[in-house]
Amino acid sequence: MPADLFGRSEVKLGGAMSADATRVTFANLSGTGLLLQNLDITYQQEITRLYALDKAEVYFVAGRTSGNMKIGQVIGPTAVQTAFYTTYGNVCASNGNLTLTAAAGCGTSQSGQLTLTVVSPFIESFGLNMTAQQMTVNVNLSMTFVALQLG
Repeated sequence: MPADLFGRSEVKLGGAMSADATRVTFANLSGTGLLLQNLDITYQQEITRLYALDKAEVYFVAGRTSGNMKIGQVIGPTAVQTAFYTTYGNVCASNGNLTLTAAAGCGTSQSGQLTLTVVSPFIESFGLNMTAQQMTVNVNLSMTFVALQLG
């Protein structure tokens, strides 16, 4: 294989993506307009290590799972935000799951796709801020959920 100018081995393009085809959508919400600015999902499980006094072995015990989700958005011209807050704000009202699809590609072609189902999500905290420079109303949501399903 030929080397490049710096003597490195040949590198081949493994693929590409553009902002035009990159999306995160929620299947459970009709219409668009959440104006997501950022999304952070964390799902973890408790793992306990057990050691025996008479053996040099370790045992893993998988405990309970827990999940958290943080959403940053801008309040926009549609009513979908209110529907989202109403749907996932009341912990006593089981509102089902929240399915999201993250897709990436080039142009209008979405070749890479990931579908996640957030099981029984609920809003834990709601924060709102606004700056004079941008004049946008920003919302930060913290949510908790029971499980995260892939596919």
